[in-house]
Amino acid sequence: MKRFILPGITLLMLALFFSTTVVAVEKEEEKVLTVVSPWRLKGMNLHKSGFLFARMGCVETLTTTDNRGKIVGLLARSWTVSPDRLTWTFTLRPDITFHDQTPLTAGAVSKSLNIALKNRGVLAKAKIAEITPISPRTLRITTTQPFAPLPAYLAHYSAAIVSEGSFDEQGRLKHIYGTGPYILTGQQGDIRFDFKANPSYWGEKPQVQYVRHLGIPEAKTRANMILNGEADMAFTLSPADMEELQAAEGVRVVALTIPRTRLLVLNCALPFFSTVRSRQALSLAIDRRGIAADMLRNPNSMATQLLPYAAAMWHTPELIPLEYNLLQARKMLEEDGWQPGEDDILEKNGQRFEFELRTYSTRPMLPVIAASLQQQLRKVGIEMHVVVGKGSDIPAHRADNTLQAALIARNFALIPDAIGTIYNDFGPDPGNWGAFHWQSDELNELLERYLETFDQERAEALRVDILTVLQRELPVIPISWYEHIIGLSDRIEGVNIDPYELKSYLNGVRWAR
Repeated sequence: MKRFILPGITLLMLALFFSTTVVAVEKEEEKVLTVVSPWRLKGMNLHKSGFLFARMGCVETLTTTDNRGKIVGLLARSWTVSPDRLTWTFTLRPDITFHDQTPLTAGAVSKSLNIALKNRGVLAKAKIAEITPISPRTLRITTTQPFAPLPAYLAHYSAAIVSEGSFDEQGRLKHIYGTGPYILTGQQGDIRFDFKANPSYWGEKPQVQYVRHLGIPEAKTRANMILNGEADMAFTLSPADMEELQAAEGVRVVALTIPRTRLLVLNCALPFFSTVRSRQALSLAIDRRGIAADMLRNPNSMATQLLPYAAAMWHTPELIPLEYNLLQARKMLEEDGWQPGEDDILEKNGQRFEFELRTYSTRPMLPVIAASLQQQLRKVGIEMHVVVGKGSDIPAHRADNTLQAALIARNFALIPDAIGTIYNDFGPDPGNWGAFHWQSDELNELLERYLETFDQERAEALRVDILTVLQRELPVIPISWYEHIIGLSDRIEGVNIDPYELKSYLNGVRWAR
């Protein structure tokens, strides 16, 4: 097979790759399945890094989805809610043990969830008043007000359940003893993690004995590792990588639309973005179809609204689609007071329509799309400067109020009812990735009503109302829906990727016969 040079790899990474190859040669009877992704450990806690251990089948949550967004039990066999909608009772599956051989009990679940609650993450926004065990297999969660999506919030990776022995006396995570099909056996820094099959797993037994995860930031490097036989699963590849892999022998590609959207996040306190009219004009100046067809190689990935078809409940045909119309964009900018200057860049009250857009390369197409947006906006007299850095730069610049705009890829499925992300991004207290200096009393009221609504028909109507406000106001501007591109070696089969990215990537995977 043709060899490829791997660009941008540190000496540490080279050592890791070399050791991976040596292990494969020395222990052919104990093959290691290697997964490469852009993800690295963000700290020894589930609040920041639980996604890695959930996707590798090490930790599990009380609930999950059925791949279509419906919430189903995982560690919880069933649950009920009281008539006043304030008390939830969860019954655990029997005969489950953690990786340290201690039993799964309501007490252990309570400890994990209470620590997650104190970390001020997802569960802190779930209106939870108290989490208590009431029997070895029964857990009670009370809320301060009716909170219909609670089971969906419990599917988030930060709510993963680990044994009580995983924590030190201060409640800090020191080990990861989960209940999943794979046991963490070792790590090297924040890059490499080794796992082995859990022989006592309560569900479908894992069919691959040894698995390794490597965090590799460059998409091209990940693709080359599949081509070179140095990896068996490579996640988050580019469309160009996909075409190269499709033409290669011994490799196949999965392209899956997931509930993730590439978005323009705008600082709505700036005069460029402070009015609905200016944001709508900016949206009209964007040729989404051109980006989708020419760069993403998939015309259907153009974003006509916030969430894609894959988001099921949160995609509606009732919205007027976002469109491309340069003439209308110019007209609306003029109506908003913007006039061409000497160099054709728009000006208003002595200020040029000129701003900085930040993005990052961990999601491989973001810098490419940013360059295209730069050219497209220039056609209507908008000067945009692109800065490509790290993903962490965006929250940092939000914190010091220097962020003007950002191009990001936002996952709306980490809480499988997208209300979790929507409330966090557009509600009363937006997080690091949502609306910036924008608030809507109308939207906040709709969000609160949705959270309290258990009637499914009423909830559906509220979803349409929520999406209508976001489509009209455009505090963020959708650009394209996300196609998750995954390269697979022909050494493995049985791959079944969850579009919500909650289940282990290794579910059902086996060595090819």
